[in-house]
Amino acid sequence: MTGRLGVELPPKLMPKNEREFAVNAIATYKKIRPIVQFGDLYRLNSPYGSDGWASQAFVSPGKNRALLFAYSVKHHSAGIFPRIKLKGLDAKKTYRLVELNAKEKPMALMNISGDILMKVGIDLPIRLQYESIVLQLSAIEQTTTAN
Repeated sequence: MTGRLGVELPPKLMPKNEREFAVNAIATYKKIRPIVQFGDLYRLNSPYGSDGWASQAFVSPGKNRALLFAYSVKHHSAGIFPRIKLKGLDAKKTYRLVELNAKEKPMALMNISGDILMKVGIDLPIRLQYESIVLQLSAIEQTTTAN
């Protein structure tokens, strides 16, 4: 999903559950493709680094939407998760994070400021080799109340 999305195996040869997964992945990609194609790319963690995690983010031109892709490229011990600091967000905006590739139970829905996401980061629940997470970040409207 971070470039050209394709399925290399003919769908008729796929088991039903894998075919359903591919259909859902393609539908999701069509929704996020404008951010991947026209957003700014930030390479956050190199897959060649010693920590065993890789991550990159795409941020829309208006900084209202972003995508975070993170991967575990080696097995990590239980309880050790990567803390990813994002780049390119608007520090003054608050973003709603939604997991796009949850297999079973998605990561808890949260709202976090762009400032915290860039300065402190977020711990991601991935540790098994080749496990991944895709988060969509959407700026939420700030409501103000007058006294």
